[in-house]
Amino acid sequence: MASSNAVVYRLQGIPNFAKTFEDVVNLLRRDRKHLYDAYEPEIFSLATNIPHARGLAASKVATLMFNPRHPTIRRSPRTANAESILDTTLGPEQILKVVNGVRDGLVLDKDFLGLTPLNDAAEGGHEHDFIAISGIGSHPFGSWQAHGGDKRFMWLRDALPTTFPFTRVLLYGYKTELQNSKSFQRIPDIARTLITFIESLSRSSERQRPIVFIAHSLGGIVLQEALVQLTHTISHVKDLGYLLEKVVGAIFFGVPNQGMAIEHLLSLADRNPNHRLIEDIKPHSRYLDYLGPQFEQKLSGKIFLWGYETRESRIPVVSLLLIHQCSH
Repeated sequence: MASSNAVVYRLQGIPNFAKTFEDVVNLLRRDRKHLYDAYEPEIFSLATNIPHARGLAASKVATLMFNPRHPTIRRSPRTANAESILDTTLGPEQILKVVNGVRDGLVLDKDFLGLTPLNDAAEGGHEHDFIAISGIGSHPFGSWQAHGGDKRFMWLRDALPTTFPFTRVLLYGYKTELQNSKSFQRIPDIARTLITFIESLSRSSERQRPIVFIAHSLGGIVLQEALVQLTHTISHVKDLGYLLEKVVGAIFFGVPNQGMAIEHLLSLADRNPNHRLIEDIKPHSRYLDYLGPQFEQKLSGKIFLWGYETRESRIPVVSLLLIHQCSH
C-alpha cells in the first residue's frame, strides 16, 4: 500500500467563503476528529473551481496532502509487553472514505479527472488560461512532478503562477490507465469531452481569456483532435468556433504524430477494451494518417512549439525510446 502522506489529493466542494488554507483545514476538521488527530492536512493551493453546468453555485478546489502527526503505537498481539510502531493509521483509500463519508459537500479524490484550477490569477489582471494535458498511462497531476523524491513541489502549481502571475493554470485529466481498464473510449471520444470542459471554462466568466495548452504524449494527440473537431463545429446543432478563436497555441512534448512503439503498451492493456485506442497511435495508423494533415491544414494560424525525447522511457516492462525525433 502506498504511504498516505506521499499522495496528493484534490478537495472539491469547498464553500466560496473559504479564503485561506486555514479555512480549508477547519472545514476538514468538522466531524472528522479521528482523522485530524492522526493526520495534519497540508494545503498547497486554493482556487475558484469551474462549474460544469449552468446555475451551479460557485465553489473552490484545493490540492493537499495528509501528513502523519506522529507514529502510532500498537500492542503486539503476541505479548502485552511488546510494542510496534506503525508508519500510518490509514491508507489512501481509507482517507478518501473518511472524508467523503461526512455529508458536508466536501469531495476528496486522487484521480484529478476533468478540469482542476491550481490558482486564481493575481488580483487586477487575469490575462490567460494555461491548460496542461498529460499522456497515456500517466496521472493528471503526478505526471508533472519529478519521479520520486518530495511530492510537495509541482512546477505548474508552485512555479508557473509566480513567473506568470496573471495566468490561471489548470489541469485536464482523463482516464489513461492501461491495466484493468474497462474503457471503450477512443481519441475522438476523449477529445469531445475535453471540448465540453473548455466550453464550461468559457461560461465560467464574462470575459473569455486566451488559452495556451501544454500537452504530453497522447495528450497532444487528444488536443490536436479536439482542435480539429472545433473547426467542424459550425452546424445546425451548435457553433463552438468561438472557442477556437481563443486558442493561442500549444507546447507539445513527446507527441507521437507519426506513431510510437506500442508493444509494451499492448502487453499492459492485456486485451482490455482500450487496446483499440493504443492501436490508433501505432506508426502509420490510419487514424494518425488522417489527423496529421487535418491538423496542419486547419490550424496553420496558431502557434505550436514541439519538444521530443532525448532519454529512454521509464514506463515499466521495457526501457526504450518511445518516440523518435522525426515524429515531430
